[in-house]
Amino acid sequence: MLENARVLAIDQTVEEQDGKTVVVGNVATLELRPEHAEILALAEQLGDLSLALRSIMDGGSDADGTSAVTATDLLSGGRSGGVSVVKFGLPSRVNAN
Repeated sequence: MLENARVLAIDQTVEEQDGKTVVVGNVATLELRPEHAEILALAEQLGDLSLALRSIMDGGSDADGTSAVTATDLLSGGRSGGVSVVKFGLPSRVNAN
């Protein structure tokens, strides 16, 4: 949906699961332009969202939330009717046909 969005904060709750202490975050605060916030809100209505964090050193200096898709793309089922999947850090396109 969005690339290079600046993460301002992530909530953190320390929990114990299976005898191990883990830190869980459920809410992220992002710095976005209004049009990117609209895309994110629409995407949330269409399904579950996941956040992948990268190092600030990975991805250049553009931190203004460059959009990878548009709201029209989301409403029409995507640019090519498929879904972008990132598995083990490698992006691929899966067609809906």
